[in-house]
Amino acid sequence: MTTRRWNVPVKADGLRSNELVSIRYDRNNIAVQISELDSGDTQWRFLFTTIQALRVTTWESAGEVLAALPVDGGFFERTDSDLQRSLGSQHYMGAARHFVISCYDEVVEVVAHHVEISRVESGSGTMRR
Repeated sequence: MTTRRWNVPVKADGLRSNELVSIRYDRNNIAVQISELDSGDTQWRFLFTTIQALRVTTWESAGEVLAALPVDGGFFERTDSDLQRSLGSQHYMGAARHFVISCYDEVVEVVAHHVEISRVESGSGTMRR
């Protein structure tokens, strides 16, 4: 398994730099909304589509996940991970990517084919692209 930083427009100097606001799951997508801790009210929405897995682990129980992450940053992508392998080798898994979002109290992992990242207007819940 390899882990690399995932280049996103969200600032994250460390593993606990952002706070999880919400996760919305339906059969077509997963929307993860986070707040940048050091930027006031700036929030971001990650919309994952063609999803295979979602795993949320509390910070206190995420030792194994955290041990494999670099110490700086908060957004990562894994290749050939145990989670991906556990989902099988069906043809649709070939394009799947394993994303890791490290938040202040949780670590969110999503295996999906696509993700769109949008800034959320403070207090409105509407996205700005």
